Parts: sequence; C-alpha cells; structure tokens
Amino acid sequence: GLSHLSTRHIVGNETGVFVSTFGGGLNLFKEGKFSMVTNEVEKLNDMFLDEDVIWLTSHEKGILQYNLKTKQSKSITVENGLSNNHTRMIMKDSWGNFWFATSGAGVNKYFGQEFEHITKEDWLGEDYVYDVMTAQNGDIWTSYSTGLAMKNEDTTIYFHSSNGYSGGKARVLEEDHLGNIWIGTDGNSVFCYDGAVFKKFIRSDGIPNYWITDILQDELLNIWISTADGIVRLKPINPNEYLYEAKIWTSELNLGRKAAVTDLEQDKLGRIWFGSRSNGIGYLLNDEITNFGTNSGLSEAQVKSLKVSPDGDLWIGTEGKGVEIASAREGIITFDVINTESGLTSDNTYLIEFDQKGNAWVGSEKGVDRIELGENNIVRDKKHYGKEQGFKGVETTRNASSIDSDGNLWFGTINGLMKYNPEQSKKNLIAPNLSLTGVSLFYKDLSEYEGINDKLGSWYLVNDQLTLKYDQNHISFNFKGINQKNPGGVKYQFQLEGFDPDWSPLATKNDATYSNLSPGNYNFKVKAVNEDNVWTNDPISFSFSINPPFWQTLWFLIGSIGIGILTLSLLITLRIRAIKKKVRLEKETIEMERSMLELEQKALRLQMNPHFIFNSLNSVQALILRKDQKSARYYLAKFSKLMRQTLENSRSQLISVRDEISALENYLELENFGREEPIEFIINIGENIDPDNVLIPAILLQPFAENAIIHGFKELERKPKLHVEFLLQDEILTCSISDNGNGREHAKKSKAQIEQQHKSAALEVTQERLSLLNQNEVKKGFEIIDLYDDGIAMGTKVVLRMKLNELF
Repeated sequence: GLSHLSTRHIVGNETGVFVSTFGGGLNLFKEGKFSMVTNEVEKLNDMFLDEDVIWLTSHEKGILQYNLKTKQSKSITVENGLSNNHTRMIMKDSWGNFWFATSGAGVNKYFGQEFEHITKEDWLGEDYVYDVMTAQNGDIWTSYSTGLAMKNEDTTIYFHSSNGYSGGKARVLEEDHLGNIWIGTDGNSVFCYDGAVFKKFIRSDGIPNYWITDILQDELLNIWISTADGIVRLKPINPNEYLYEAKIWTSELNLGRKAAVTDLEQDKLGRIWFGSRSNGIGYLLNDEITNFGTNSGLSEAQVKSLKVSPDGDLWIGTEGKGVEIASAREGIITFDVINTESGLTSDNTYLIEFDQKGNAWVGSEKGVDRIELGENNIVRDKKHYGKEQGFKGVETTRNASSIDSDGNLWFGTINGLMKYNPEQSKKNLIAPNLSLTGVSLFYKDLSEYEGINDKLGSWYLVNDQLTLKYDQNHISFNFKGINQKNPGGVKYQFQLEGFDPDWSPLATKNDATYSNLSPGNYNFKVKAVNEDNVWTNDPISFSFSINPPFWQTLWFLIGSIGIGILTLSLLITLRIRAIKKKVRLEKETIEMERSMLELEQKALRLQMNPHFIFNSLNSVQALILRKDQKSARYYLAKFSKLMRQTLENSRSQLISVRDEISALENYLELENFGREEPIEFIINIGENIDPDNVLIPAILLQPFAENAIIHGFKELERKPKLHVEFLLQDEILTCSISDNGNGREHAKKSKAQIEQQHKSAALEVTQERLSLLNQNEVKKGFEIIDLYDDGIAMGTKVVLRMKLNELF
C-alpha cells in the first residue's frame, strides 16, 4: 500500500507512522497497512511533526504545512519570501522558529506569520503606500503615487485616470456611513467614490485648499476635511446627490499666517481636534475654537498625528519629541510625554493606532512600537517591531494605519503594506541563551597568556582560581545572548563586584571594559532579558583576583612601618641631641655674656671717680690739720662705709631698695662735704613698696646721681637739688632720679663730658642690665627726659622701669 518506494523520512506519534516519499506524497502506516495522507506535493524530502501539524519540504514546491485535524494545508513558497522552492531539510529551534535548508539558496528562518508583508509583487499598485483603509465590507484600500488599489477576497481593482480616478497621489482614505470612499489628494482636492463614479469637490463646494491632510466623519455624519490652509465642515443635505453645506475655518484657527492643519480626530465629547504644522493643537466645539501650544503645557508645536485612545485620552504624535498624551483630569487638560527616554524607539512619530486590547502602536522611521500603559500614563510594557522582528516595511508613512473587523492591524510603509495578525503573536517565554564570548587583558584574549589559558574551560569558565599580576588590570568582557525569535531584542545588565556599586543600566551593549583596577577580588556578572521581559535564570559570572605589587603587600607594609619608625626614632634622637647641644651652647653663651656683664658691672662699681675719692680724702686731711678730729672721724667713717657698701653690693646682682638708698645717701653726703653750695636731695618711696623686700640691681642710681652732680650742677646759679622716687604699679617698679641742673645741652658743651666718658659707659651697661632683667617684657625700661620751663632747661629726669622682684 506504500504510494512510492523512494522514501525520505519517517516520524511517528499516537496516530501512527508517517512516511514521506519522493514521488508519492505523504503516507500513514497504521494497523498494518499504508494509506495516503496527502499527495498535494508528491516529491517530498524532509518532515517535521509539530503537534497536529506536519511540516514537509519538497523538491520544487517549497514548504507544505498539513493540519492532521482539519485536513487543510498551507504552502510557503518564494512568493512568501522563501529563497528557493527546492527545500531539503527542516528543523525547529527552542524559540519555535523553523529553519529550512534549500538547494543552492542557503538556509531560511521562518518565525511565523505575525506580520504579513504585501508588496507590488502581491497586489499593491506600488510599494510606497501613502494610506491604508479597511472598509466595512472587508475590502482593503491603499493609495499610492498615481492611484488607488482595492483588494477583496475575489479580486484586486486599481483606480487611476483610465478608469475614472484622476486625483493622482492620495494621502487620505476614509469611508462614510453610506460606504462611500473619500479620497484626499496632494494638490488635487477631494474625491468621493460611491462604487460607481468619482465625484470631485472643488472650491465652489467649499474646499479652501486642494492639499488635503485628513478626512473624518463625525457622530452627526458631518464630513470634516483638513487642508494645508484651513478646515471645512460639510454638513449633509442630500449625501446621495453630494449636496452639503460647507463651513470654513482658516485664520480663526489661530495657527499663524497659514492655517496648515496636519490631522483631525473626534473624541468622546464630540470635540473635533486638529493638529498643526507649527502651532500645536486645538479643538472645535459648537463652532468655538480652543488652542493649546507650548505655553499651555505642550512640549512640541509640530504635530503629525492625532488619535483618541479607547479610554478617551488624545494621543499626539510630534516631530522629534515623541508622543504626548492629553488627559482631562478634574476638568483640566494635562500633558504626559512618552519618548525614547521612556521606551520609544524613535521620537519622530508618523502614525498612532490602537488594537482591540487597547495597546497603542506608534509608527516611526524605525518600524512600530507596541505600548501598554499603566496608571498615570506610565509605560508598563513596550515591544519594538523592526525588520528583524518581521516588520519588513520598516519606515511607516504618515497616518497610514487601520484596524479591520478581525482585529488585524494594517500599516502603510515606504516598502509595502504590513498586516499584523494578533492571533499569531505569542509571548517569547524563553530567556536568552547567555554566554561569555571573550575575556581580554589589554585587548588580548586570555587564552593567549601562558599560565592563564590552562585555567580556562569552554566559554571562559574558570577551572581554578584566576590570579592576575598587579599590572594586568585592564580587562574586557564580551558576552552574547542568543534569542532566535528576536535577536535584536536582547538587552543586558552587568556588574563587576568589587568595583561597581550596582548593576549597569539596561542596554543592548554587549561588552564591558574596566581599566586601572586596584588589587583585590572581583566577580563579573552579566544577565540578559528578551523582548518580552523574560530574564536569564542566573547571571553568568567570571571571578578573578589581582595581586598587589610587592610594595603594597602586608610584609612590605610592616617592614616599611618598622623602618620608618626606626628612622623616625633616629631622627628624633638626633634632633633632640642637636636641640640639647644648641640649648647648652646658648646657655653657655648666655652665662658667659652674663658673667662678663657682671664683671663689667663690678669693674664699673669699683671705678669710683678718682676726683671724688681724692677730694674726700683731702677734706678729711684738712679737718685733721685743723685738729677737727670729730668731723674728721665722722666723714672718714662715712667714706669707709661707702667703700664697704660698694664692695659688698658688687658681689650681688640684686639688692634691696633700702640698701640702694643707704649707699646713695652716703655718697651724696660725702659729695656735699666741702661744697660751697650743698646738694639738697629728697628720696621718696611709694606706700605699697616694702624697701626691705623689693629688689633692684646693685648700685643702680649712684651713676645717675654722680652724672647730675658732675654735668648738671656745673656752673649752676641756683641751689642744686636731686629728687629720687620709687613707685610700684601693675607689678612694674619705676625708679626715677630728677635734678634741677643746666640740662644735657649745656653739659655737651662742657669739657667735663670728655673727661667723664667712663660715666657714659656706665649708663650703657645699666641699660643692658635692665634689658636683661626685663627680658623685653617692659616697655621703655630706660628713659631720659629733659625738663624745661618756658623753653629754659630746668634739669634732667632719668626713669628706670623693671619687673617687680621680691625677696619673699
């Protein structure tokens, strides 16, 4: 019972065993005998059983699909895109795609009839489709540059100038309630076809401009026509006789110098919306116009397309800004934007259509996007259809879309007509088959490195711990997710643990490069998702570590710290020694300077004026010769006491105020001995000064008293006076000695200044002693003040200030 002895393939199921023959069609072996299944194609090659459908390759008739239940068949040939009708083998992949091997024309991939591509080779007048419309009776109308094409189940009719249609390029097709077809042309006005003749509407019929952009019929059966300069409403009077009452809006539309309208749409409230070429949108309601521009919340004024969604929102297709959705919320119209940032493939919107499920289809120069919205017009799901997804026409034409009674979507493109069959649309539930395709160090594959290649398995799986040197820190990863249903729909996310804080943004980019990685442990992970948001179960990973350089290792760090501590300790020790040595030298220097200063002071203290000593001894001798022994003994005792005080005080740096006053009084009394005009001197001590406890430098005042006597009182015509005073304020002791002599200017002219140069040296030493004692903490420690009365020199005042020094 076998129909032909040349058998090619055998496959079985619960029905029986199917045998394909080369010359006898398809046979079924069941219950011990053969029967014919189909001989529609006799010369068969390969066979594939897919549930209730058998797929058969043939010698010359392409692919045959035979449904075992319905007994119906369908062919796939070169007319459907097959590269050659001589097919040899067939297989089905995990994604449900069929692969056909041909004789001499390569391998073909068949991913179903989700989209049907119709071209001029099928029935179109031209491949460039300007508009498409599905009529109430099921006819498919398309327009092209020179005419129209109408397709039904029985035939295809082309309309052009030879059979009554003289409109040329038609951009708009619309059907009214009577089944009449309205045609809007480029520059040739409007035509209406009633199935028999084409009626042309001209200016006298109310058409303001012959460049037609859209036509619609509203709920009141009015025909609205938008043009390049205004809108006209044709109110039916007797439509069968083409009698209409026309009302025109041009400048009233508030669209600028020329009222260029691009599209029309009626919403559920009866408003007629219109889009413009450069001035946003507006609507007509009860013949009143309301406009919306960029100052009203619209982001783009160039509008190409309008469409009302099933829920009543107005979708606005713009030039370069994606889609805007106008929603009436609490009586206020607000605008939401959907663009490339929120999922669109392109921001140039050519058309908008809605399917029976309420999904929006947005056409552009890159194909169509199917968009499903969630709450607040947020994109919940989006799927793109381009050439790889079966949308072979790719670039859609403006507002060329329609939906038929079966729910099929029709799209006009620059490369044919596309039909979308929603029944053939199945969600891709298979995640991409993801793998690493390359791992490189400095753009050189890891397999080329000695010591690394032996640790790598297939597809760059690491068999052992992969450790890299510190300078091998520029690494690149290439990865690929295989998705045979939609290869271009795969997107990726990756993360390098140890470097990236989070996963990368979702993108089609399938490589990642990391440079200048620091030493440490890393794990590269990548995952993929298909066009229907199905993710790979587990990310693939690649773990590796980068060793630190020796100067960053723990032992080197510890050793460096130890050496640093030793070096720092040595430097600190040397520094301390240097500081101590410097301090010792400075101390020795200071001590030496102080000793020398003290020696100088002692020497100065011992250098009593020879004239004073000589005069004192002569005076005592004269008393002795006059046999005034009592006076002689008195002054001799005074002289002896002064010499003893000078010697004793020279041994101390500081003496009490009382000792200083006593020595000064002895000196002044001896000076008065033998003077014709004795010196009157007064010594005052402040009440807050304890003369026995407060200390001052030894023999501090005597040089100044002596200086006053020698220089100030010389040739003085008034009684000589000295006033010594001690005051204490704010812990500062002030000693002053004032005379009423002739002043310093007079003294400079005296030879005595030359003769008493040693006294000036004593004054300088006193200054240095005070500076050393005060340590620069007392301002004006030494001061000489010239005293005047009406410009006449009346003496000199010496002021000495020092820090308070006390014995107890």
